[in-house]
Amino acid sequence: MADKKVKVFNIEGVEVEEIKLPDFFDTDIKEDVLHTVVKSQMANARHSIANTKTRGKISGGGKKPWRQKGTGRARAGSSRSPLWRGGGITFGPSSERNFSQKVNKKVARAALAMAYSVKLIDSNITVLENVDFGTPKTKIAAALLKKLNLTKTTLVAIASEEEISRLAFRNIPSVNCEKTSSVSVVDLLKYKNLLITKDAIKSLEQIFKKVSQGEISPRETDKQEKIVKAEKAIEEPKEVKKDKLDTVKAEKTEEEVKKPVVKKNTAKKAEKASK
Repeated sequence: MADKKVKVFNIEGVEVEEIKLPDFFDTDIKEDVLHTVVKSQMANARHSIANTKTRGKISGGGKKPWRQKGTGRARAGSSRSPLWRGGGITFGPSSERNFSQKVNKKVARAALAMAYSVKLIDSNITVLENVDFGTPKTKIAAALLKKLNLTKTTLVAIASEEEISRLAFRNIPSVNCEKTSSVSVVDLLKYKNLLITKDAIKSLEQIFKKVSQGEISPRETDKQEKIVKAEKAIEEPKEVKKDKLDTVKAEKTEEEVKKPVVKKNTAKKAEKASK
């Protein structure tokens, strides 16, 4: 097993301390599990582009080209038959095709832990103290990668609180910056180096801890964060609307109190008398 102690660097590229990584970085590697999950994730990301029309989808062809008998020609019911030029396609590709493959949650979780372990075994993991650049500039991020000698393709894993730092890395061609909840097995195996922050490691530890207890899957944390943000955005205007409605109701009740109550029958009698 690989040594789980790694060096921690600051944004100046200077070594600050040495930390011990969590247990999921020390998972046994099973190539068949990694292969299964990678294949499924790549298939799930695939979209069918090729599309052909069957005879039923092509416009026209409603009229029978000629009568059934007596012409000496082969019988034909529609000019959109697959045998005709300009007709439909038989057994052609369709954009409705679904390439997705199902993988059990436990298998996906195990593969993710294995992918992180591969980075540790290959000594391709670098830990940052934080990514607090102040202003997120590409120049600063590129200088940091140069100081850390990360010249090849690099995956930067950050915590959800550090999302602003993604702006600094996004214009560098060989670098991909993702939140820990969005990092996939394909991402970890695709990129040569892994640059991860201390906060990101803590959030990963929380994710794997919750998953082991059967509470949540690694990819659902990001969804939960989005749901919480959306709920907050919805709740605020509702309170404002309630206040407005209360004021409108209060005004209406005041007007109703001021108006004299006149019965319908008495009003009709008064009209007749005036006539």
